[in-house]
Amino acid sequence: MSRRREQGTATGWADAFAVLRSPAIGSILVLGMLLLALFALWLFAASFIYTVTLGPDLRSRPPPSPATC
Repeated sequence: MSRRREQGTATGWADAFAVLRSPAIGSILVLGMLLLALFALWLFAASFIYTVTLGPDLRSRPPPSPATC
């Protein structure tokens, strides 16, 4: 879109989807999937580190009954 603006041609929302007609769309999709997998791995690692260092989530457990206290 920047190139179209520099050339003085009209730009619109439809021009943003011109990437779908690009010959490199396969590479773009593969890179997107790789980044998505890396993000999911990062979320899993963050959750694991949180659980190991700060303990499990106690809010998901029911409160103890008064008879056991």
